[in-house]
Amino acid sequence: MTNRKKIIIIASVAAGLIIFGLILAYFLYFRGIPAEERGTIGKLFPTAEEKEQPAAESAAGKGQEEKEIKRKLVQLTTVAISGLKAMSNGRVRYLEKAAGHLYEIGGGGEERVRVSNTTIPKIFDVLWSADADKAILSIFEDGNVRYFSAAFTGTSTSGVFLPANINLGGYAPQKDRILYSAAVNERHSLIIANPDNAKQTKIHSTPFGDFLISWPEENTISLLTRPAGAIEGYLYKINLQTGIFSKVIGGLRGLEALWSPDGKKILISRTSADNREVFSQIISLQGITINLGPKTLADKCVWSAATSTANVIYCGVPVSFPAGVYPDDWFKGKVSFDDYLVKINTAFPEATEILTERTFDIEKIAVDPANRYLYFLDKKDETLWGLRLD
Repeated sequence: MTNRKKIIIIASVAAGLIIFGLILAYFLYFRGIPAEERGTIGKLFPTAEEKEQPAAESAAGKGQEEKEIKRKLVQLTTVAISGLKAMSNGRVRYLEKAAGHLYEIGGGGEERVRVSNTTIPKIFDVLWSADADKAILSIFEDGNVRYFSAAFTGTSTSGVFLPANINLGGYAPQKDRILYSAAVNERHSLIIANPDNAKQTKIHSTPFGDFLISWPEENTISLLTRPAGAIEGYLYKINLQTGIFSKVIGGLRGLEALWSPDGKKILISRTSADNREVFSQIISLQGITINLGPKTLADKCVWSAATSTANVIYCGVPVSFPAGVYPDDWFKGKVSFDDYLVKINTAFPEATEILTERTFDIEKIAVDPANRYLYFLDKKDETLWGLRLD
C-alpha cells in the first residue's frame, strides 16, 4: 500500500468519526435545546417538525389571509345595476339595469333569488321605501325622464306613473308616503302623497323649485340647491311639526349634504373657491362645524343606521383628485376616482381604513341597519359589491 493510499484512508476514517461525533452530540445534547440556543452546529440539524413548520405556517397564513379577504369583500353582481337597498336582515335588494328585474342576495353572495320577473328597461335610478317592498323608478324614455311608483308583490311588479315634470324627493324614512315638488301657478309646491299619488297634502311652496329634496328624518324635509363647483350652494330645512322654513348653511361652492339618520348632524362636502380642493366637515343644525371629515364628496359616504354606531360614517376617499370642476365632472363621468374605504367616528374624530386590498370609484353606498354589511357600486362598471364589517 502506497503512502498516498494510506493518507486517503486515514483522512476518510477521521472525517467519518467527526461526522459521527456531531450526529451523536446532536441527539444526546442539542436536540432537546431550543433552536435559538443551539448555536451554529445545532442549527445544522433541525428536527422534522422544524423543517416542516415554517413552510406549513407560511402556506396556512397566506391561505387564511386570502380566505379572509374573499370572505369579507364579495362581488355580488357581474352586470350593471340601477339601485340598491340594504335590508334589515343584512341582505340587499337591487334592480338589474338592462332588464329591471329585482333580485335579493346575502352580503356574502349567498342565496341569490329573483324577487320580481317584470321587465322594466332603461332604469337609471331608484328611490326605495323603508322595507324595500316599494320603490320609485326613474326611467329614461323617448328622451324624457318618467317616474314609476312600483310595488313588488310576489314575483311581479305593479304601480303607477307619477305626474310629468315633478321634482322627486323620495320616500319617508319609516312610512309609505312619498315626497315631490310640482309647479303650481308659478310657484313650486312641496307635496306628500301615498305611493299611488292619492291623498296629496301640500306642505310648503317656494318661488324656486330646482332643489334636491329629501326626507332624512320623520319631522325634517331637506332642500339643497343642485351641487355645482362654479355656484355657491345652500341647504335649507323644513320642520314638519312647526312648518318653519330655515337656512342651515350656504355660500359654499359644490355643496353636497348627507343627513344623519336622527337628523341632528349633517356631513357636507364643498370645493375651494378655485375648485382645486375638496373638503368635508360635520355640522350641526345651526350650521356650526362639529369636526372635519375626509377629503371626499358627500355622495361617497353613508351614516351608520345602528344606534350603537350612531356617530360612525363610512366613506370612499379618493387617493387623488384630478384637475376638474367638482362635483360636476364626477357626476358627468368626465373623471373617475380610485377610492379606499374608511370608517370615521365623528365623536372623537378618528378614521380607520377598512378596505385596502383594492380601490373602487364608490357610489350609492349603503349599510344595513344592524351594521353588519356595507354595500356599494363601483361607478366604473356599476357592479354591486358587499363588505362584511364585523
